[in-house]
Amino acid sequence: MKDLARRRTQPEIQIIVGCVFLLVATAMGFLACSTGWTTQDMRISTDIQALRMPWLTGAALVLNLACDTVGGIIILVVLTTALMLTGRRVDAVRSLVVVVAGWGISTILKIVVARPRPANPHALLGKLGDSSFPSGHVALTLSLVIALALLIRRRWMIVVGAVVVLAQMFARVYLGAHYLSDTVGSLIAAPAAIAIALALVRTRALAGQRVDPARRAPACELPSVDRTGQDPIAE
Repeated sequence: MKDLARRRTQPEIQIIVGCVFLLVATAMGFLACSTGWTTQDMRISTDIQALRMPWLTGAALVLNLACDTVGGIIILVVLTTALMLTGRRVDAVRSLVVVVAGWGISTILKIVVARPRPANPHALLGKLGDSSFPSGHVALTLSLVIALALLIRRRWMIVVGAVVVLAQMFARVYLGAHYLSDTVGSLIAAPAAIAIALALVRTRALAGQRVDPARRAPACELPSVDRTGQDPIAE
């Protein structure tokens, strides 16, 4: 009973912690809209964009293309389909929940915070959405890394994933698409949303495991007695 109670409590704590971090990310987004914060962000962006060279630009554009809306959908469909076809249905559902939650929260916060994109005449990308906080590309990249880390569960996967996420953060500022704080906001918001989503799924699974005591079969059953009072087994 204690173990079952502990299992039910853990998702609740996970949801609370996730909500706290979502509030932190939202507060950060509103603070980042201030003039002072934006000025500091622009200075960092200028320093990073001063490093531009052909091979870095090419790598940044590849990261941009791989994790845009179309690229993200393709990766997600391929990943979940491959897992389903190999009989890993639970892993497929979990991966879908992780990516949709982590990526989706960036869209919600963009609407809530509504921070304008960097006013950069030297940006290397064309027309982008109006809202900047948090970075959808970084949120998607991090969500995919978390999904793969849960599937592979090896240290090298965590290391490689961390490098890819950091590279995506650099690329978003390098290309002039985001401020640095936009990318940091994704590091807070995406894991928080994923934690909440996985906890809700686990809570539902635990609820499904509960057995109604009224429906529980008795440990043993006595032989039935017919109306004549004779034991049918004895006959």
